[in-house]
Amino acid sequence: MHTIPVIRIFGYGSLLNEDNVRERLGQREFTTWPGTLVGYQRTFNKWGRGHVYLTLRRDGAMKVEGVLIDVDPIGLAVLTRHEPGYDLVDVTASMGGYPSDAPRVYCYIGEELKEIPPEMAKIRRSYLATCLGGVPLEKHEQWMKETHIPESVTIAEED
Repeated sequence: MHTIPVIRIFGYGSLLNEDNVRERLGQREFTTWPGTLVGYQRTFNKWGRGHVYLTLRRDGAMKVEGVLIDVDPIGLAVLTRHEPGYDLVDVTASMGGYPSDAPRVYCYIGEELKEIPPEMAKIRRSYLATCLGGVPLEKHEQWMKETHIPESVTIAEED
């Protein structure tokens, strides 16, 4: 019997939203459960299509609550197509309370902008809603407090 390898992804933004993941993967099966990445912080400081997206930055005092997603190699390829400009980084060593005999964990991390051009200094409201769609309503405020938003960045009223 042939076993299909499982790739474990840590999601912290749009991949928190199971509906978004399901839409991306179509009929492909996936499994999720909570995970914590230690020593990182979410930040809206990655170049996107006319606005900023979330990425992660190292911060020893912070942790990121997220979701672990198990996909097969085709599912990984599909997710990767939807994450342009991100590198797939092995973050296994930074997973809080993660068993040493469990599969390695990878995460999409994009390069932070050194300076955000004024025309890009906005977060699309629909993108923010997608990310928050994977966060329980009672945790929205805490999620926003734990997320770094550069001073020059605002939430766009329209997409």
